[in-house]
Amino acid sequence: MQDAYADDLAALYDPTTPPLRLHARQALIPLRLPCPAYELCAALLDDLERDGPEALPPLREDDLHPLDAAALTAELKRFSDEPALLQSDSVLVRVGAPGRPRRLILGITLHRGTTGPLPAFARAFDATELHETRVHYTADATRLTELINALEDGVIFTDGHYRLRLMNPALVRLGRLQDLGPLERGTDVHTIERALYGLLAAPSEHPVRTTEDLTTGCTAASEQLRLADGRTVRRTYLPLFTEGTFIGNLWLFRDLTEQLKALDALEERNHHLAELADERARFTAAVSHDLRTPLTSVSSFCELLATDEQNPLTDEHRIYVGIIAKSAERMLRIIGDLLLITHLETRSLALDLGDVDVSDLCTTTVAELAPVAAAAQVTLRCEAGSGPLLHGDRHRLRQVLDNLVGNAIKFTPKGGEASLSCRYETAGRRWTLTVADNGIGIPEDQQEGVFGQFRRAANSAGFQGSGLGLSIARGLVERHGGTVALAGAEGVGTTVTVTLPVAPADPGGE
Repeated sequence: MQDAYADDLAALYDPTTPPLRLHARQALIPLRLPCPAYELCAALLDDLERDGPEALPPLREDDLHPLDAAALTAELKRFSDEPALLQSDSVLVRVGAPGRPRRLILGITLHRGTTGPLPAFARAFDATELHETRVHYTADATRLTELINALEDGVIFTDGHYRLRLMNPALVRLGRLQDLGPLERGTDVHTIERALYGLLAAPSEHPVRTTEDLTTGCTAASEQLRLADGRTVRRTYLPLFTEGTFIGNLWLFRDLTEQLKALDALEERNHHLAELADERARFTAAVSHDLRTPLTSVSSFCELLATDEQNPLTDEHRIYVGIIAKSAERMLRIIGDLLLITHLETRSLALDLGDVDVSDLCTTTVAELAPVAAAAQVTLRCEAGSGPLLHGDRHRLRQVLDNLVGNAIKFTPKGGEASLSCRYETAGRRWTLTVADNGIGIPEDQQEGVFGQFRRAANSAGFQGSGLGLSIARGLVERHGGTVALAGAEGVGTTVTVTLPVAPADPGGE
């Protein structure tokens, strides 16, 4: 190896030839023993910085780190005392001085020449960046190791020769590997593999995938392993590459036992809830049918009594019959809402899809509810924009608007205002319908809850209603692929925004 420096050594004795360097930021000078560490560093640094952009102050003896100076002194003595030693160990020397742009770290090596005029020479290179890179790498590796050790998943990392480089405590616990004792870096991964596969409930059901992974060059593999103690573990294998070069293997082991138990419990609960929902739907349908028949009869007889010219009612009796008829109608509407909710929940509601003129739908709704608003002394306005036809069920969309606008009128005091507006958004190819009022509003912490069945805001206790309107509205809008959002505040008013795509991706929501 020393012969490789022959040309460099010869150049040192030719004053007409500039010193050669093996690579950038490297120095090569003759070594005459004994030589103080400070003088050697000064000569090397002077040669290293010979081609620098500006002259730097000379090196002082106290500019050397004392520990590094001592180490270099010891290596110089050893090199001097052992004539057979052709190359010394490399010594890193930290050099820092006022006026220098940065602290340097010199990597210094002592050599004896087997040929050439010099008995010995010293070589140095600027190891600053290398040292800093190593420090950062060590810090990053330490943090990564701490992170991996803190994981609940078991981790094994091997090098490209399938020798152990890292195994975290979680794997020792998961794989009950304590009996193997401390496993040193370089341990064959198959030692660990055999211990892990000894835990399987039925080893024959699981081939030795580790060997297959390593020999077939698969990019990734994952499987669930059943252990003899009842646990279930997912094992995942990933080969690791850097810039296309294979550098090692990574295995991850996760205990799925509790997760699978929770999933089983959740599935069982969902199955139970589904059975309850079906039972409730059947009960609702049966009761609604049984109630609707007599209520329809009540409504019909009320109409007969009110229109019987041969036996006319007195004014007082006519009032009573009217109250009975309105109550029966209200009960029929509630029964209809209950049936509709049931169909929405079970996704059994069939939509009569067609082209809907949204602007006409809005103006018609406001026109037909105008008498209701006038009776409540609420100003009702409509702002209908133009746009393409919407693919949907006009009857069900009208039902949505009736609920929303009806609520706006009902919860707005005398002298207040309510409005319905619609506009088409070209960018999203959707219609936006907005129902706004300056009524009693809904407390902010209750705004999402009012979309639940039979849920009403706390400040609506004095108003008639079943608490199904908003739930039905949201269900029908979602069946059209749209959304419903609510905003406002108590005492300020409420704004309900409905968005509907012109052509739902899943018409009817089936």
